Amino acid sequence: MFTWKPQMMDGPLYDVEDLADTGIDKEFDSRAEAEEWVTQNYELLEELGVEAVSLYEGEELLYKMALAAE
Repeated sequence: MFTWKPQMMDGPLYDVEDLADTGIDKEFDSRAEAEEWVTQNYELLEELGVEAVSLYEGEELLYKMALAAE
């Protein structure tokens, strides 16, 4: 299973529990499904204070990705 874990921006925006309605805690059957989901939702996540997301396969970190262009 593939999952995303968010890294929140500093400041008084939202916390991880506030993200439940976005589906950030969903488990995906494939890496492609997980990547498609984040592609469709990255703007919303950024608006809610997510700075970066990390993709995991089980307990293994595959990669971390910033949501905002620097």
